Amino acid sequence: MEVDYENLKSHIFLRYGKSIKYYYECELVSQHIQECTKEYISPQTLRRILGFIKSDTNPSKRTLDIISNYCGYNNFSELKENSIEKNEQQFNIETISFIKEFYNIKPSEINDINYQKACGNIAKKLTNDEKLLKNLSVYLSKNTTSQIYFYERYPYIDGIRKEYLNSFKMYSQQKKTNESILFSNSIIFLAAYLGNEEKNMISSLNIINKISDNNIHPFPLARKIMSNILFAKHKEDSNLLEKWKKIAYETEKTLPRGNEKGVYFPYFQFIMTECFILIEDFQSAFTMMEIADIDYKKYNDGNIEDGYYECFDILKAYAYMLAGNKNIAKRILNKVENHKIIFIAQNYFLILRKIVELTLCKNINSNKANNIKSELNLLIKKTDFTYFKKYLV
Repeated sequence: MEVDYENLKSHIFLRYGKSIKYYYECELVSQHIQECTKEYISPQTLRRILGFIKSDTNPSKRTLDIISNYCGYNNFSELKENSIEKNEQQFNIETISFIKEFYNIKPSEINDINYQKACGNIAKKLTNDEKLLKNLSVYLSKNTTSQIYFYERYPYIDGIRKEYLNSFKMYSQQKKTNESILFSNSIIFLAAYLGNEEKNMISSLNIINKISDNNIHPFPLARKIMSNILFAKHKEDSNLLEKWKKIAYETEKTLPRGNEKGVYFPYFQFIMTECFILIEDFQSAFTMMEIADIDYKKYNDGNIEDGYYECFDILKAYAYMLAGNKNIAKRILNKVENHKIIFIAQNYFLILRKIVELTLCKNINSNKANNIKSELNLLIKKTDFTYFKKYLV
């Protein structure tokens, strides 16, 4: 079996958290491998692999598979497919070690907003560096803390048709609760929908609709209903569309209101408003917006991530634009500062904003309108959300 020892060493260093420079350290690595995998590899074998002892024979397949498992891969073949460039090795070792140590910290409680916001800073770094994310994806997808505080609390919508989707799919394969399966496949469905990929929509939807709604958080529950509404609209099936709209309204009535303990933001109504905006049903969007305005807080009291209220304002502006009330749409947009939009979906909501701004132009062929079209086109290319190309015509 052909072995790229430099790549193998790099993976071991990344997993261990630092380079192995001394002979005696192989004993410590051996102990760590046994702690993590419950399998034993002798220090002497590691010394051969790491180059402290010269050897003319390759390690056994079992040894290579154990090391691969230790590094977060299913087997050695999988590890071989993920090479680490030498000039990035030291940077990755230090950065990845830090990120792993961070996610090894368990929050004092599941809704610790300070810990969540700290995780947001880590998520920003990961989503802005594709190579770093690729190197960490196996670990992130398996670590119980990062499953929650990277993938679930910060689903990177802007990247769901890019490299991030591969990482997200790893998470979807690892965590198998009903809620996580529903949530992950709803995001994968959205990726297919925004890319006009019907086959992938159907594949995800089949999984989504097998999941019971019992004890599901309003956010993923809304994603399930949204997936079905979007698909019904895509297929131009009016009966199916009305069925799922009815389910949306009936489900909304059963949810806790914003004045109840632990309810800080109208997550369900927010997602459903987004859904109705995408199918340009402004009356249904207004229904959800009205509930949110009456029954929930209209400002961030510090208990949710920054940026969601700005996103909701863009949805409101879009709804007013669809209803023909351009003056109110413009007034709402004027108060939204782009840099405050939550980072996980900044480009997505900027696309929606640009569509509203384009519609508000008095002359669709003016310089202003053409500039907006250029900005919209760049955002569509950046995200690969080809669904929105129809607004450039």
